[in-house]
Amino acid sequence: MTRYDGQDFETFTTREGLAHNGVYTIMEGDEGNFWFGTRGGVSRYDGRTWTTFTTKDGLAHDWVVSIARDQEGHFWFGTWGGGVSKFDGKVFTTFTVQDGLANNDVMEVIEDREGYLWFATRGGGVSQYDGQTWTTFTVNDGLPSNLVWSILQDQEGNLWFGTQNGASRYDGSSPKLSVKSSIRGQVSQSAAVASSSEGSASSNRLIWCGKYNQLVLPVQEQKRSSDAVTKITSLNQGVNDAEDC
Repeated sequence: MTRYDGQDFETFTTREGLAHNGVYTIMEGDEGNFWFGTRGGVSRYDGRTWTTFTTKDGLAHDWVVSIARDQEGHFWFGTWGGGVSKFDGKVFTTFTVQDGLANNDVMEVIEDREGYLWFATRGGGVSQYDGQTWTTFTVNDGLPSNLVWSILQDQEGNLWFGTQNGASRYDGSSPKLSVKSSIRGQVSQSAAVASSSEGSASSNRLIWCGKYNQLVLPVQEQKRSSDAVTKITSLNQGVNDAEDC
């Protein structure tokens, strides 16, 4: 892992205390602490000391590929093969397919504005968790693929899912996703999804969908409407192999 202060680069490895040199995700916590998801567990760095958590401490799996923090301050660690672990600062609680999670490979975790947690899984679709009940959305509900790499909530509250076969938009107005239109060839294999922060109006913001072997395709954000509009829009043109949205 390398840190840049604007002038100099400083690299941290297992010699300094990092759990593993393969780092997949980074998140800032309280008081300047940073959390690193690695192939050897989760490492926390407070600027001076490294602390690592592994399966020996209750983590679901040592291969951690995603980190999120909910409104209550709990950390969620998505793993490759072990499901997802919730950490309250003392105890790990793990959720797997046996509890209702769509798949045990959890590529991304986010919490939406309403407090629902969403989990992008590799092969099982998208799971939503309200703290008690798990709900899963798959290709049968409108996703273009069950291999979901990333999730984004835009300024209008729409959820975007970057999948193996394109990017989907869901406005959350229906408990069941539905596809009203489809544009093939625009965003194939959408791995990365991000929202532009420029402008205060949605008309000035773009959703950027990245892929493995090309740059990205900007898609205009759309406001919610009470009319019969697209609840989930799959785009499959011009962007191939995109993993994060």
